[in-house]
Amino acid sequence: MMAGVPVIVAQETEHCRLVTAEGLGRCCEVAPSAIATAIAALLDPPPEARAALRARVRRAALERYAWEIQQTGLVALYGRLAETAS
Repeated sequence: MMAGVPVIVAQETEHCRLVTAEGLGRCCEVAPSAIATAIAALLDPPPEARAALRARVRRAALERYAWEIQQTGLVALYGRLAETAS
């Protein structure tokens, strides 16, 4: 996503829910033919639509999913888990 490349993820996962909700790529079955179909679907739209998708993916990566943005919550979560374990 940081490279502005739409993602393809397995169906019925939390990743799929996120990708679908934010329009960041495609979900598919974990099978070679399904993955090939998903890739083809991402390459099929006109260049302008592909460019807009790439921009949306890059923007989401920078604004919501970059380490600098996620680190505080993740480090705090690990801290709580460590306290619970000890």
